[in-house]
Amino acid sequence: MRAYSTDLKERLVRAVANGQPLREAARRFGVAVNTVKRAVVQQRETGSLERRPIPGGPRRIGREQEALLLARLQEAPDATVLEHCAWWAEHQGQQVSEATMWRAMRRLGWTHKKRHWQPVSATKRRGQQFVFVDESGTHTALTRLYGWAPHDQRAVGSVPRNHGKNTTLVAALTPHGLQAPWTIEGAIDTLAFERYVKEVVGPTLRPGQVVILDNLSVHTAARIREAIEAVDCELLFLPPYSPDCTPSSRRSRRSKRSCAGWGRAPARRCLKRSARRSRPSRRTMRPPGSVMPDTPCPPHLPEGCCSGSSGN
Repeated sequence: MRAYSTDLKERLVRAVANGQPLREAARRFGVAVNTVKRAVVQQRETGSLERRPIPGGPRRIGREQEALLLARLQEAPDATVLEHCAWWAEHQGQQVSEATMWRAMRRLGWTHKKRHWQPVSATKRRGQQFVFVDESGTHTALTRLYGWAPHDQRAVGSVPRNHGKNTTLVAALTPHGLQAPWTIEGAIDTLAFERYVKEVVGPTLRPGQVVILDNLSVHTAARIREAIEAVDCELLFLPPYSPDCTPSSRRSRRSKRSCAGWGRAPARRCLKRSARRSRPSRRTMRPPGSVMPDTPCPPHLPEGCCSGSSGN
């Protein structure tokens, strides 16, 4: 709010001195009654109507120091206000409060917000170098939870029963598509994932590629890193709880939605169909002597693609 000019306050004081009531003077000049009162009191107490100095001392972080603070913010954007205060005291020899630092940052136009994560050195690598490896499990009880029905009736559907273990699909997603698909009955463990890295996806890797994994415990074994580095590739892990950083998670969700929409067709066959459409070659690890029954194919797939059994 800007202060009134000295000329206006002088006219207010003259109007009151000539006998005009405070309310009439305020209405005449378009100001509040309290403004007229303050002008009269200031004239009586100080003998002057000049603007009073703004209370408070000079800024602790002046304009000439804001450039240094801006460089610090660009260097450490994730530091807290308290950490910035400690850094300022160490490098400038000046103790400032958190409120002072916060006001200086606001004057520079910087606000506190959620960070946008990026893979390490993502701007320095080409997309062809990345290989996203992920696994997805499913079972035959997958079904859609919503359906269409008349507004006064329930949407009734059938749910397949889940016979047997879950089926896990492990695959590598590259800019050229899904590669090295591999299925296993049950949950994957460190030994199975090590075998997949060495025998399935390892031969398809080229020197200089970057293999990206999530933080699943079976991925963090030292043998996994040794197997990847043995083929002159680099291993990187995603930040915790960041499934949106890898496109393989989105592909897994699409595969599960497709399995749920195929009705009673076993979902473990659905994962194999998705892998077969991306690359014909695959390896399946299954207990000896186990044979999967014939299953009718959905209308949009070739006849006979879901029947028969797969070898080890």
